Amino acid sequence: MVFRSRLLTFLLGGALLGLGIILLMSVDPWQAATLHRWENTEPPVPMLVFSGALFVMGLALIVAVVIGMLGHTAFRETTLELPEGGALLGGDAQVRVRLVPRGSVRVSSAELRLITEERADYEEKFPELSHDSEQQTGHLSSVMEVHRWSSRLALPEELSEPWEQSVPVPIPLELPPSFRWTRHSVATRLELEVVLIGRLDLRLERELLILPRQA
Repeated sequence: MVFRSRLLTFLLGGALLGLGIILLMSVDPWQAATLHRWENTEPPVPMLVFSGALFVMGLALIVAVVIGMLGHTAFRETTLELPEGGALLGGDAQVRVRLVPRGSVRVSSAELRLITEERADYEEKFPELSHDSEQQTGHLSSVMEVHRWSSRLALPEELSEPWEQSVPVPIPLELPPSFRWTRHSVATRLELEVVLIGRLDLRLERELLILPRQA
């Protein structure tokens, strides 16, 4: 699942980067022989801004994937195992962390986080952007963090052997359970961050299904 997520992110970044380059190249004034055309006409600012934004977003996604992959090269195996079937409200989720390094790896710190976010997608009308009788609408998203828990893991300063630990993660009773609706959702994820010395950091992320407690 992690590999598939990285691959999709890399492909999306490549598509955005390629589209941005194509749009930039389609603007004639980029050619040296036609630069004088802007002397008497306004430059296509919206097109340049849009294509530039696509270029930057695509490049950022590709760089993020490459950095994540380089962090994983320090380990032969990285496991963030969650309880099968999810976790109940008011209990503990037993999370297993297993790291198998390639040779010797120096560790600065390691932290496990539980984060719950509520997301809402909605439409909003923009009268100031409307033309004549047509109303301009846009799709907006709002993300609010409703819960965060974190715990430091006791990794050795120099990791050269396989390391494994089972961590009880508390699930508060007042935490909203996981759900997805048409434009509203609540999702909880676990994040593992291992800060390495002399290497790029290791980051793992998995979604945890939160189940309501039965009466």
